[in-house]
Amino acid sequence: MSEKIAMNEFLKHYQMGCWFYRTTTYQLDYDPIDAMKDLGMTFATLPEHWHYGKTGLEEKNLDKYMQSARRNQLPVLYTDRRMMGTRPIAKPSLEKARERLEWVKKEYGDILGGIYVCDEPWWGIQDEHKAIDTVAEYTKLSREILPDCWTFIALLGGPKARWKIDFACVCDYIESVKPDFLLYNVYSQLLAEENEKEQGVINFFYQLNLYVEAAKKYNIPLWASPMCSACWSFRQPAQVDFRWQLNVLAAHGVTGFVWYHLQENATNVAKNGMCPINSFDEKTVMYDWMRYENRAFMKCIASKLDGYKLEEVYHFYQRFANFKALEFEDDEIIEEVKSQYNRPLVISRFKATDGSGKQRVMVTNLSRTENGHCEIKFKGEYAKYNKGSYSMYMQPASALIIDLFDTPEDPRDIVLD
Repeated sequence: MSEKIAMNEFLKHYQMGCWFYRTTTYQLDYDPIDAMKDLGMTFATLPEHWHYGKTGLEEKNLDKYMQSARRNQLPVLYTDRRMMGTRPIAKPSLEKARERLEWVKKEYGDILGGIYVCDEPWWGIQDEHKAIDTVAEYTKLSREILPDCWTFIALLGGPKARWKIDFACVCDYIESVKPDFLLYNVYSQLLAEENEKEQGVINFFYQLNLYVEAAKKYNIPLWASPMCSACWSFRQPAQVDFRWQLNVLAAHGVTGFVWYHLQENATNVAKNGMCPINSFDEKTVMYDWMRYENRAFMKCIASKLDGYKLEEVYHFYQRFANFKALEFEDDEIIEEVKSQYNRPLVISRFKATDGSGKQRVMVTNLSRTENGHCEIKFKGEYAKYNKGSYSMYMQPASALIIDLFDTPEDPRDIVLD
């Protein structure tokens, strides 16, 4: 295993993982950690660990997965039912959690990356703050024992029928828990019925705007859980849906992606729907789509945005939520944008975090069904050293990073795709 990556350094870069709902009581016919590495993920989500002796192999299986993570050089997101239930309604005692955290630190401290604390703490809770206080307790305990590990807490995406998640609620969560990053679950972009699809995208951007603004206010990394399965009322993702979710989220400043969810957790496919790995431990066509889009994203988008932070994001021809409409804004660098056939675009401007002042622009085709052609012009010195404009054809849901120069650059520094 290479040297462990410090938490602060880990959170500076683009990361990718998944939800994985099998437990250490299962005897899987494949190594899920190998699959996560193959899918281009940067950390491994371990099967949830149980201690109830259901098969007598739980500790052995846990060790097997830990050794696989070492072999694959993937930091581990560790989930343990003795430390926290799925939600803080039926929480274990702090004493049991402390005991287990100290044990896993002693046995596997070198490979631990994150500690799973809670998923959707508001779910089904009448007294919302009671849940948040519980999450804060377990977060504090985890940091006390494992200060080099990040804490993993996922939030609801937005308004639900029985409870309200709004900007003030998210801000209260951040101030109470002080999370290492802001992570939320986002699925409405894959609603299945024709009459739901448009509203689902509207809800997606409403939720995204809420969390973008909260992350900006508190200056913390923003992560999201996009959908890679066909569970509940959501449709089976097509390959373009993987691409759309990655590029659109990144265009709005998201730097961590936790796919929901990698494997069906029972043989009742009527309940769970299709996943990249099915309930018979077999890879489906969605696995291949996901593998390609993850790797393409990390190579062509994330690698070029690494070390850059979102400055401005605009919607063009179709504006959602409270994001700015480029047609009515005067950007300091972007002079003009044209989109053939009026294809909707997201135009994002990023600035280097090293103080150099370097800028990069990301153009994303919002259409999941139609090709587009975009032309973008820049101002001042950027126009002079960037040939004045870029003209590009774009596949559905595709994105392109434009590296801007305000001074002449050595041609050897420019790597063309």
